Amino acid sequence: MPVSHKRVYRDELTPSGLVPLGKRCSDREEQNRIDVSEHMARGEPRRVFLKWMAAIAGGAAALVAAVPVLGAALFPIRNRTVTEGEGFIPVGDVSDLTQGAPFKATVRATRVDGWSQTKGVELASVWLEKKPDGSVKAFSSICPHLGCSVDYLPDSGTFNCPCHGSVFARDGRIVSGPSPRALDPLETRVEDGRVLVKFERFVCGTPDRRKA
Repeated sequence: MPVSHKRVYRDELTPSGLVPLGKRCSDREEQNRIDVSEHMARGEPRRVFLKWMAAIAGGAAALVAAVPVLGAALFPIRNRTVTEGEGFIPVGDVSDLTQGAPFKATVRATRVDGWSQTKGVELASVWLEKKPDGSVKAFSSICPHLGCSVDYLPDSGTFNCPCHGSVFARDGRIVSGPSPRALDPLETRVEDGRVLVKFERFVCGTPDRRKA
C-alpha cells in the first residue's frame, strides 16, 4: 500500500527540530494496525458463537438420524420377538384315540420371529389318552430331567426316557430314575372332533414346575 507523504511545515516542528508524535507517517501506520487488531478482537466472539451453533445443529441432526437405528437395535430388548404356538393348537382327531392306549401326536405351529413367519414348525410331541368320559388328557413328551423325549412301552404300560432311564406311570407319576418331577401335564380341549392342546415348555431339572 503506497504511503502518503504529508508536508510538515516549519512551525509544526518541535524546538529540537523533530516532527511531533502523531504527525509522523509511522505513527499513522501503527495506529492503523491497532485499529485492525481491535476490529478482529471484536469479531472473535461472533465467530466462536457461530462455531458453537454449527456444532449444536450438527449434533442435533446426527441424533435425529440415529433414532431409527437405535430403535431397531433395541427392539429385541424391548419386545419379545420370537413366539411360537401360543394358545390351543390342533394336534389330531378324537377318532384317532383309543381309550387306555396313549397316542403320540406332533405339535406344529407358526413361528413368528420378528417380522418373519414360518408355518408348520414342529415344536415337540405330546402323549394323548382318551378318558372314559370322552375327554382327553395330555402329557408333554419332554422328560423333566434333561429334556429328552420319552417313549411309551405297551408291554410295561409305562413311559420311559431312553437317555437316563427315568420311568413314569401312565398317569405321569415317577416310577424310578433321576427325573426330579412327574411328566408335565398340558391343558386340552375337544372342539368339533378335533383335539387341541395348549403346548407349553417347562424348565428341566427342577422339582417344581416352572414355565420356560
